[in-house]
Amino acid sequence: MKKFYFLLIVLILLFACKNEIKIVSPLLYPDIINYKALPVNSSDLGKNAFMDQGSWFGLSFYPDKRVGIAGLFSTNTGKWLSNNLCQVIVLDQELSLIESRFYPGFSLQRLRNDSLRLITRIFFYSPDLAVVDMRLTNLLHYSQPVKIMLTGSLFPEFKWSVRDSVIYTHIRRLGETFTIALASNIKPDSFMVKTTDYRIVSRRYKLRARETQTIRVLVYFGQREINYHKIKAFAAAGHELFAPIYNRWNRYLRSEAMNVKYHTLAVKSILTLVNNWKKSLGPFPQDVVIPSYSAGYFTGIWAWDTWKQAAGTALFDSILAGNQVLAMLKYQDSTGMIYDCVCLDESHGYDSVIVNSLDTKPPLAAWAVWQIFQSNHDTAFVRKVYPALKKFHYWWYKYRDFNHNGLCEYGARQNKVYAARWESGMDDAVRFDTARLAQNSAGQYSLLQESPDLNAFLYADKVFLSQIARVIGLRKEASRFELEANRLAQKINADLWDRKDGWYYDRDLISGRFIRVRESAGWIPLWAGVPDSSQAAAIARRMADTHEFNTRVPLPTLSAADPHFMTGYWRGPVWLDQVYFGISGLRRYGHDSLANALIDKLVKNAQGMLGSGELYENYSPIDGRPLNARNFSWSAASLLLMLTNSDK
Repeated sequence: MKKFYFLLIVLILLFACKNEIKIVSPLLYPDIINYKALPVNSSDLGKNAFMDQGSWFGLSFYPDKRVGIAGLFSTNTGKWLSNNLCQVIVLDQELSLIESRFYPGFSLQRLRNDSLRLITRIFFYSPDLAVVDMRLTNLLHYSQPVKIMLTGSLFPEFKWSVRDSVIYTHIRRLGETFTIALASNIKPDSFMVKTTDYRIVSRRYKLRARETQTIRVLVYFGQREINYHKIKAFAAAGHELFAPIYNRWNRYLRSEAMNVKYHTLAVKSILTLVNNWKKSLGPFPQDVVIPSYSAGYFTGIWAWDTWKQAAGTALFDSILAGNQVLAMLKYQDSTGMIYDCVCLDESHGYDSVIVNSLDTKPPLAAWAVWQIFQSNHDTAFVRKVYPALKKFHYWWYKYRDFNHNGLCEYGARQNKVYAARWESGMDDAVRFDTARLAQNSAGQYSLLQESPDLNAFLYADKVFLSQIARVIGLRKEASRFELEANRLAQKINADLWDRKDGWYYDRDLISGRFIRVRESAGWIPLWAGVPDSSQAAAIARRMADTHEFNTRVPLPTLSAADPHFMTGYWRGPVWLDQVYFGISGLRRYGHDSLANALIDKLVKNAQGMLGSGELYENYSPIDGRPLNARNFSWSAASLLLMLTNSDK
């Protein structure tokens, strides 16, 4: 009876405290993304690779009871090196699989039989070092002999070499060497290395009764020179390597990013961003987040990808968020322009970059910096970047205001319409189908149409710059930005708002007529806070209309009533950054129930968001099919941003 009352008291206490104690753990989120994969060849980009700590290399795991690392992926080359990299076998033991799962930050396998238990965790200890951490336990009351075999192979494009009991392959294009090293307590009895295959068999050693031994295999991604003895020494079982990794992921899961309705989707978003996190390399002095390691053509940083990714990353790792901003600002030129994209140049060993300086991207940098400041309150950081943000802001008015009326246009450095379209970020948007360029007084080119999204972004830029200036004590500048923002809002509403349709449109500079294409650009002023409440209500009605923007997967980039709907990249697919701007705008004006309903519809109908599917670049608004690049960073960041503002 006493035991019954004790248990009852414990249950009552747990129930009373459940709303006060936030219990989180990576163990609550198994297999959110499927990293169990055997790539069929080096170009099999349909498989996922797990990366952490900024690694440029990724791992996949066996989809069966085999223990170890199946695939090795190189982000720089966009190639798989292997689909059977490092299999660990306990010889003369038939072990049954108890568990094989991927948890945020690590892979876990548990196998056993009547005499032996094997627990294996695989994780990134650092950007350059993955660890296969194995704990063997003798379940018997007497000692038993144990013998380990490691075996693996490379795809035919690569080959193994060996030195000091360390096997390695050199990737000439990268000037890097990949190695496998054994812990010092694994004494090789036989060591066979052929061109693409290896097999290492340990000496037989004894496990005492009920004894547990830790055995490690290190997967090291080195630079040109490798200290093999240091690697082998580091593999010694005395170090505790796993705890810092587990604790870091616990911090992620206790962050603001997890204070949401859809916890599992938030974890998937964090995993996506962490997978695309890359350590500083060559011309990138800070860590960056690339758009997608899966696509094969995103080995670099893009301006508005970076701003969105940084804003989302700030919810769980403000340091990584800040580094992304600093990396992008490095490529600001003397005029204040920030280049569209900066990619590593593979033809020069990734020690230099290729830039697209034809155009920039919409001005969201100050917004991203303000999101970071909201997370860490680091005044030193905002003080450091403020001059660059201010210079970029006023660059627009010098180089992209054709008629000097205070409303800017998208444009390019050369007379290339496609580059001006790129500058909008919406490459093939219908409103640009008949776009023309003209040279402006600054010697660059502007589209002959003023856009509501660009000018709403500039309005928001003024607001965030004002807030940043006030934080760092520049009160006069803060007041000036506030005054400019008020004037710009009046100008946007006077020139780009159509009362008849209740929508913001581009306006042709020659004819003065609206370009009546209803796109997601029309709700960007809602996000920025430009319209009054009646204008906001008109926009919300169209966003709620099932014939326009409330499609099966809601908030497409083009109204479903438009004859061009779903005829291109930005001509209807659902982009999650645009969904975020729309949802955030609805909330700003009190349309929370509509915002929540649209989020629920998005999560339910976009294929793969729930379950183990990856996050994609965009989605079909008609049937929810995922489209274009997998494991897309700004999709993940946008989800985190919109989910953290949803009803709990």
